[in-house]
Amino acid sequence: MKLRRIIAVLLCVAMLLSLAACGQPRTAATSDQFVSSMLDKGFEVKDMTEDLAAEEYIKTAVTADKKDVTVEFYILDKEDTAKGNVTYFADKFKALAAPSASEKVASSANYSYYEQKSTGVYRLASSVGDTFLYVEAFGVDLATEAEELAKALGYAAK
Repeated sequence: MKLRRIIAVLLCVAMLLSLAACGQPRTAATSDQFVSSMLDKGFEVKDMTEDLAAEEYIKTAVTADKKDVTVEFYILDKEDTAKGNVTYFADKFKALAAPSASEKVASSANYSYYEQKSTGVYRLASSVGDTFLYVEAFGVDLATEAEELAKALGYAAK
């Protein structure tokens, strides 16, 4: 009986520690960090902020393209807007998913995340604070590269 109680207490402590680690706030990337990272990887980068000036909730918009990979980075007016974008694109991605697609969902502190993978396709919608990252890649090698980019920026599961 004592052993069961000790095991139960240890399991509770382990769960609390793991939940505490999940709740750690992440640091949002800056547009300069995004641009630098994309240029280092050979992407063509374009500032779309002026083109989207009519969208008052968008403070900064930068896109990066290479072959069949699109990466978009936004700084938005508030954190709720960024999280709302994750929900919106998660729903769109689910509608496009192949039957064999796998998905990951996470949300904690200032972070929200949806990732979808299937053979040769990678889709990501992720927010950290008031920033939002959108990624779509087609092709096995490109999907792997896109996932690594998102991880390096702090927007994908580690």
